[in-house]
Amino acid sequence: MRTLALATLLVSFSSIAACPNLAGTYATCRSTTGNIGGSTELVVTQKIENGATIYTLTSVDDESHERDTDEMIADGKTRSETANDPNYGEVRVSITYKCVGNKLVGNENLVVQDSPFLDLNHETTKSGNTLTRKYTGTVVGEPINDTLICE
Repeated sequence: MRTLALATLLVSFSSIAACPNLAGTYATCRSTTGNIGGSTELVVTQKIENGATIYTLTSVDDESHERDTDEMIADGKTRSETANDPNYGEVRVSITYKCVGNKLVGNENLVVQDSPFLDLNHETTKSGNTLTRKYTGTVVGEPINDTLICE
């Protein structure tokens, strides 16, 4: 019994240590190139559930002023979803998040009617009170290389 408790504690600790602490409140997020939209009132929370770190990001979009909430489950598993959009037809989304050192690494793919629309990689880190998200990939075949800085 004691060995089981110790093993559980070690697994829990390794899950906590494996992912960076990105939690915090950030007044504004700005793109270094202006190619990615910004936001205000970004709040990042995180918790560990079933051995995976789950990040929840809530913010207000600069352009639409709509509140948006995203959840990122950093367990290295790919989550896929297919939907039929009345304007675009079949839309397939695949998303994977994992922790690598002090970074949250993500890959997002979006395919519309069998045509690649989005292939985006990003790395999120935190230094002091600054959250940084570096984006690389393509959107409709056009390269993206941008950094979003949240303070």
